[in-house]
Amino acid sequence: MMKTDLPSMDNFIALGMKQEIFVALARSTVIGLQPFYTLYQKISTFYEPEEQWEIFCISGELHAIEYAVKNYLNGNWFAVTKKNGTTILQLAAMSNNDETIVWLMQKGLKVDALDSENRTACHYAAMVGAFKTLRLLLKRHPFPQATDRSRNTILHHSARAGSVVCMQIAYSFYVSPISRNADGRNALHLAAFSGNPAAMWLAYLRGARSSSDHWGMGVVDCAKSSGNLEAIQKATVFS
Repeated sequence: MMKTDLPSMDNFIALGMKQEIFVALARSTVIGLQPFYTLYQKISTFYEPEEQWEIFCISGELHAIEYAVKNYLNGNWFAVTKKNGTTILQLAAMSNNDETIVWLMQKGLKVDALDSENRTACHYAAMVGAFKTLRLLLKRHPFPQATDRSRNTILHHSARAGSVVCMQIAYSFYVSPISRNADGRNALHLAAFSGNPAAMWLAYLRGARSSSDHWGMGVVDCAKSSGNLEAIQKATVFS
């Protein structure tokens, strides 16, 4: 059995972390943590099949994704989720596994495919701070400045995730540093929500300012919602 830093399945179950359980399952098929059947017995009751194959794809492991496509999707690499029309590439983009992304693109999956909220794989990567996959996907995306239905760019999603690296990537692809989404929030507001002072400072340096959003919330209000005292103190400087 190979060594791994994954928490034990018993710990996952005790904490009720259902998604993490399935990610651990998907990865275990690759690293040899436990026999697949043993792990599957432990978590199969948590999810419907529709959700199960999504988690396999989120894991970003080639073996796990191949298993999902074969056993849940009848070999259809272009299947999408019922809820949001999310593609396999979009799900895998959250794994930060750039090798998997290259492999999926070679399968013919499109970087600029949209889900029901007009989000691309780039948006999905930005939402979780997956900087390696974001950088790779943007090199193949014809319009890095694309917005979703809520007018969020990859910068907005990166800031909300508190990912300084993803924000820097977004700036390098000339995404507007001051644009506001449908709620009237710019990168500074969203970075404040994340509670990451470094992300807030970067947004401010690139021109985002703290005027109120459409709900009357300023940057201090956004920072307060994060519960991070340092972020709240930083926000007062920008007000």
